[in-house]
Amino acid sequence: MQQLSIFSILQQIADIELIERNLARLNVGEIISTFTCDIERSEKLFTVRSIEFEETFQTSAAAFNYIKNYFENGITQ
Repeated sequence: MQQLSIFSILQQIADIELIERNLARLNVGEIISTFTCDIERSEKLFTVRSIEFEETFQTSAAAFNYIKNYFENGITQ
């Protein structure tokens, strides 16, 4: 199992909260950049990028659920 520092855990929690607050207001061409990942909105898609993955979603809810599951549980769905 991967060992995380307290700083990393707190940073991930802060990033998830920031993404949750701003994702619904993200306009086409804008990016939410955090320490753990970036979310970019195009005309029809949301792209989530980190060092470990790059995934594309049709809805902001699907993108947020992926981010939350990945960082809280270490898994993707």
